[in-house]
Amino acid sequence: MDNRVTAIQELLLDAKWRHVNTHDNPADILSRGSSTTNLNISHLWWEGPPWLRRPPEQWPHPQFTVLTELPETKPVTLLAPALPSPQFWETISSFTTLVRTYAWIRRFVANTRLPAGKRQLTPHLTAEECHSTKRLFFWLVQVETYPEAVRGVQWNSHVPKAHSLSGFNLSPTDDGLLTLTSRVRDFRLHNRPRVLIPLSIKSSLVRLYVKDLHIQSLH
Repeated sequence: MDNRVTAIQELLLDAKWRHVNTHDNPADILSRGSSTTNLNISHLWWEGPPWLRRPPEQWPHPQFTVLTELPETKPVTLLAPALPSPQFWETISSFTTLVRTYAWIRRFVANTRLPAGKRQLTPHLTAEECHSTKRLFFWLVQVETYPEAVRGVQWNSHVPKAHSLSGFNLSPTDDGLLTLTSRVRDFRLHNRPRVLIPLSIKSSLVRLYVKDLHIQSLH
């Protein structure tokens, strides 16, 4: 709108602009809303205000009152509850689709920062790209649901005793994930203890992940 007004003013340098009352302005009919039936029989819409047919010296001259001093106002305090914004992953029904979609986005961002000869241009995602993206989402879950534990481990301080993870020996990985060592040993790892990633079922992302696991296991 501002660009159109500027263009009109540049084309009509000698024009004199006047204020038109809203009741005489055809454009305000659409601004206020009108049915096609009323618009079809509107003389103002089709013909304009009656005074437009008169000589310019007989056109109305609206009077404006210029305020030199603003009236005293009192400050008003408004309170509104802070509602959490929905997570972007709540619009996706599959955890696998979410991981793959975000992995493509991460590849694109990474390629924009690399010279042409070092960019990843394969037509398919690599297993590492999907794996690192999945771990990134797990880290987001931990930051969202276990913020005190994440801060405590990162800053080498104690996790609060009342915290649900306070009784575990937590340690961070290179990519920032909190892990804990299980007493259960895995024969696939030569009977070494399993390293687990604690996740809260309260997170919608974790529920999406569990749903995908059930589908993959044909449950």
